Amino acid sequence: MGRALLAIIFAFASSSFVAAQDHCFDPLSGAKAKPSTNPSDNDPKDWNQLVQWTHPHADQEGVLRVQAIEDGMGPINLDFYSITFKKHSTKSLSDMFLDLRKHFDLFAHRAAGPYEGEAPTYFLPYRGDGTVTDPLGARNKSLWESAQPTGAVMSFVLDNHTPALAFAATLKGMKIVLEQGDVVVTCAAPMQFIFSTVYTRADGFHPVNGNRGFGIRDNNDGSWTFYTMGADRETKVATAELENGHRVDQGYFGNLALELGFPDRGIPAGADAVFVAGDKFWREFFDNLEAYLDQQGMRVNPASFVRNTNRYHYPLQ
Repeated sequence: MGRALLAIIFAFASSSFVAAQDHCFDPLSGAKAKPSTNPSDNDPKDWNQLVQWTHPHADQEGVLRVQAIEDGMGPINLDFYSITFKKHSTKSLSDMFLDLRKHFDLFAHRAAGPYEGEAPTYFLPYRGDGTVTDPLGARNKSLWESAQPTGAVMSFVLDNHTPALAFAATLKGMKIVLEQGDVVVTCAAPMQFIFSTVYTRADGFHPVNGNRGFGIRDNNDGSWTFYTMGADRETKVATAELENGHRVDQGYFGNLALELGFPDRGIPAGADAVFVAGDKFWREFFDNLEAYLDQQGMRVNPASFVRNTNRYHYPLQ
């Protein structure tokens, strides 16, 4: 009886903590709010919360491990993107944030590349068996679309990484498929959340190790700002090769292909290629977001778009 009572108390306390949480990280807020956190500033300390973020809710089905920043390789990428638009006439700020979250599949959409046909979506719930009726996918979809998405495991289809041949029984042969980068929601509040990259049973490695926060804020002048802020490093993969008796670690093969200039998607070859690919993705994401907001009558100020992305030595000094 005592243990059962403690379990109930713990469960209640945990649910109360989740419900009461109203903040995940401090974003770059703009000159009017805090000059030291202007969106164009390049002080790495402003990203410390995302760099140091731990993952108390990452133990989800299909997730083999969180890809922590310290386990990555090379420099750390710190970025911030935001856009400002006219506030909705009737929706609250939190309702608007939930609406935008439910439309991530629209914002992540892009034109089909030369290696594949048009896909129905480039952002979807993580599924265990790849079918639309998979119960794990249904669970993640329901969680993602809820007011409290902590623990939702989601997949980004990555057009900027190596396509692979896969056997498709339904097509009676081989087809080109694009890899997916999986993430889990490790923090959620009414107007913020954090994605952490994960290594999963179905999709393997995400190309980067790190955390990315999203949020919305009221500027108190009739406008709102949607933003994302990320901290990540290139994924490192342990190999079976030995050099002087020690295991050799190398970059993830998809990132290596980018660094060598394959496939050619307008991304310069080189050590920065994976981050250039990520920047390309988020610029397209915000273009689609702007179109959606304009269609909904929430006029976007095009001059308000902020793009701030830089690389730094790791660990940060």
